Amino acid sequence: MKNFNSVLYRDTGQKLIAAVQRHSAFLAQSELAAVEHYLNSDEYEMAYELFCLQLMRHNVRLEPQDCSALITLGSTLGLDQETVFEPDFWRSFQSYVNKQGIQLE
Repeated sequence: MKNFNSVLYRDTGQKLIAAVQRHSAFLAQSELAAVEHYLNSDEYEMAYELFCLQLMRHNVRLEPQDCSALITLGSTLGLDQETVFEPDFWRSFQSYVNKQGIQLE
């Protein structure tokens, strides 16, 4: 993914951790454990994509500010250019957000 300086990468990781904590009730314990495994390993791209895939799988309704934050995090992590698990992830996530009535730039 993108070449980060350590401060930006840690800040991005902290924002991702906060997003996961806000939405953890929507995930099964095993799903949350998998996301946390990647977070604890500083594999933020993997944690982010898996987290968003689970949100989509459970059709979790996101607030506009959460969508904006997640889109920004994903772009910062470079997942709008190269994904980890699902080749079509970014397009699928954008579609998911748009179906909730939230228009992306």
